[in-house]
Amino acid sequence: MKVIALNADDEPIRARRNVNPNKMIVFLLTAAAVIGCTILRFGKNGTMLENNNDNRELFTWGSQFKDYNCVHERWNHLTKMPKNTYLCSTSNSYVLGVSKYGNFVWKDLSTGEKKVFYKNSSNQNNPYFWITLDGKFQMIGDNGQILWEKKPGNYKNIGYHICITGFACPYIHLHSDGVCVLNWIDATSGGWIAKNMKNLYSL
Repeated sequence: MKVIALNADDEPIRARRNVNPNKMIVFLLTAAAVIGCTILRFGKNGTMLENNNDNRELFTWGSQFKDYNCVHERWNHLTKMPKNTYLCSTSNSYVLGVSKYGNFVWKDLSTGEKKVFYKNSSNQNNPYFWITLDGKFQMIGDNGQILWEKKPGNYKNIGYHICITGFACPYIHLHSDGVCVLNWIDATSGGWIAKNMKNLYSL
């Protein structure tokens, strides 16, 4: 069982020998109530968010995003991204997510540029995108079958680590320039790695 109790800040953290006792208390209290690899997050008003990707109260998106269900600019591994769910850049006009038709897409709303990484040609009713623990991109079908998969190049050092407050590696981050990167911690060196998903997955 892996349990992480986290607040709504987004500051880089690293493993430390000296642990803040208050944070440890929160961790222990939370551990009793959570099963599996669940991340609890708390909004600015102290209320618990449904999950680490449900952060609409933490962001304000411009009117250009009105037709998109924006939930965050980051997405955790082993978390289902259902239809009509998008990462949206907090500045500029970029989105990445699963369309209402079940396609996995990236768009620049300011220019109309669009890239379709996966097209739901088999008309699955409720496909979803997620990132596996070892960094694979997958689209999963109605019966749990893998519809589409992309491996992160030849990297074999991707696995679970606490990375930043609110997100455990590996996770993706849609930057303000439209570039989406996969972030993880090198299992050997402990170094932070961020790779453009376009190059990493040959998209």
